Amino acid sequence: MKNKLISAVLSAVMIGSAMVQGVSALSYGEEWAGYKEDSTQIYSDIPQTHWAFDAIKRSSETKWFNGYPDGTFRPNNSINRAEGMKVFVTFLGLQLNTVTESSYYDVEPSAWYAPYIEAGKKLYVEKAAFNGDVPFNPEMPLTREDAIHALVIALKYNNEVEFADQSVLNMFSDANSISANLKAYVATAINKQLVSGMDDGTIRAQDPLTRAQFATLLYRASMIGYGTGGGLADIQEPQQPETASVVSVSITPVSKTINIGESFAVTAQATMSDGTTADYTQKLTLSADNANVTVSGNTVTGVQAGTSVIKFTGDNLVADKTVSVTVNEVAAANGKVSGKVSYADRPEVGISGAEVKFIKNGTVIKSVLTDDNGQYNEELQAGSYRITASYRDYSEGQVSVEITENNTTYADTIFLTNDREGTISGKVYDAFVQDGTIAGVKIVFRQGGDTREGAAAAETVSNSDGTFSVTLPAGTYTAEASKEGYITEYKNLVSQSAGSEQNITLTPELGDGEWRFVLTWGEQPYDLDSHLTGPTVSGDRFHVYYSAKNAYANSEELANLDVDDITSYGPETVTIVKLTEGKYRYSIHDYTNRYSSNSSAMSNSNAVVKVYNGSNLIKTFHIPTNVEGTLWTVFELENNTITPINEISQIRNPSGITSAGEENVYDAGVILRSEEK
Repeated sequence: MKNKLISAVLSAVMIGSAMVQGVSALSYGEEWAGYKEDSTQIYSDIPQTHWAFDAIKRSSETKWFNGYPDGTFRPNNSINRAEGMKVFVTFLGLQLNTVTESSYYDVEPSAWYAPYIEAGKKLYVEKAAFNGDVPFNPEMPLTREDAIHALVIALKYNNEVEFADQSVLNMFSDANSISANLKAYVATAINKQLVSGMDDGTIRAQDPLTRAQFATLLYRASMIGYGTGGGLADIQEPQQPETASVVSVSITPVSKTINIGESFAVTAQATMSDGTTADYTQKLTLSADNANVTVSGNTVTGVQAGTSVIKFTGDNLVADKTVSVTVNEVAAANGKVSGKVSYADRPEVGISGAEVKFIKNGTVIKSVLTDDNGQYNEELQAGSYRITASYRDYSEGQVSVEITENNTTYADTIFLTNDREGTISGKVYDAFVQDGTIAGVKIVFRQGGDTREGAAAAETVSNSDGTFSVTLPAGTYTAEASKEGYITEYKNLVSQSAGSEQNITLTPELGDGEWRFVLTWGEQPYDLDSHLTGPTVSGDRFHVYYSAKNAYANSEELANLDVDDITSYGPETVTIVKLTEGKYRYSIHDYTNRYSSNSSAMSNSNAVVKVYNGSNLIKTFHIPTNVEGTLWTVFELENNTITPINEISQIRNPSGITSAGEENVYDAGVILRSEEK
């Protein structure tokens, strides 16, 4: 493969050299024409046999790219949009200017990348506005198609885009992955030998661009030269401003108390001679006076109990400043969190490569990308976390979780949309009445997932048939639904143009000692069933489900299946009228797919179980995602204590879901039949 890729690069270079002769505006081609081949290795991780060796070496020598302080280049690292713009502007030699007002709402004028973004802002495709504001998404990965578009503009081939022969894209098996508005640009780049695709016949337009790929693109571009289009000619290149000097620097925080294993970030802000302020964090070099903490970049982590002093070296402006750190002995054990990021208009489809951030006490603890199924699974210190998910030009989604020691917490699925405007509509259902809806429910919407306080983005009241609808900017919102006599409900909903059904379920307040379990899910599967097994006063065990909806002992009512839903969404409701001594077990069965041995439909149904006692919501369970099976054993209840189980297994016969620890797990050699509903 390496030889083939090297050949492709050399082929592009040879073609580019032939074209350069007629382009007088180009200097790069002339510079490389007399270049002497040099095989000296300059990065420890880029051997001479690396397929991008020449491109990386020459890109580094021209200062388009820089390596890392440890002597590596890290060719497979991706580049975000802000970093990519810096490289492009450096490559083109554009002048920079002080930014006093940014063109994008998510780019602070004081950010290090703001001058680069302003200088070359016509290179990237502008993202869709949100709430009237235009984002740049500086921290999102730079995709291959975005980089190709930028180079076509930079090299002034934009006048050829309109007439580009797009049939050349048919050579790629994934040509449909190219955004419709960028296909002509990609075709132009292919015709100009800027890109040639992958060895496997794909173009991978949406993949993040790696550092090695970027260096190769610039190398090819430098050989091919300029076209005759306008390119960046209409951008007025500003004069280099006078450099403002730093007057003083402030450090945050000056003291911090943490537990062993916890971390915090040290930041700095400079006050400039022209009265402005600027981020000074990147200029800090931190060191600790003992081993109670470790320092990585500007992040300090507690290692052992005691006190430490963080000092700053290499800069006279902060030489006299310190941060006092106290590390406590007690540290929470770790737990795990598992969740999924999906498209709002296709809930069953996970988003691969979405960025998921875990935020604790306002600090980003960890950032990961979702896998091919849109899944993330992380081990984190126990505590309360805000989880955010972002992907390309989709609006950010959020949920909150409580991670407990030595347990796995399953988070609510985060749904993302790239619509600009949308609606949230559905019905309010009564969890205690079969097909019953509730009129007159007050519903308040707040922006963001799991946002229970703050200003309302919209407010409405359900109609006589329980329906509601509001129009809001696209994104995630928390609905707070309340009515006298019912327990107030909070649910994350998504405003999107598709306007899919998003229902809310309220349960009436319970009597003393009563417990209620309410199941809701998505459109598929059509029929999920609740199963409750529990003790009787005589020592026997009951099994409440659709075929035995009530449990009695000596004519005394113990538990009921109040609502059995067989047409998607739910609710399906079970109530314990009288709690007796012993262990209860609550499970969910996929009746629709009960004869399948490899179905993951229930796991990807976004099923949620809410546990109520008296007038309070006690606990919420989200189903583990991307797991095959037809039985979700949710939890056990004993002595008013909930113990999460969250296990998915296989069973065909609903009547085989019996007492605690006695489920008759499906045997492939025995076909169990059950009564039809």
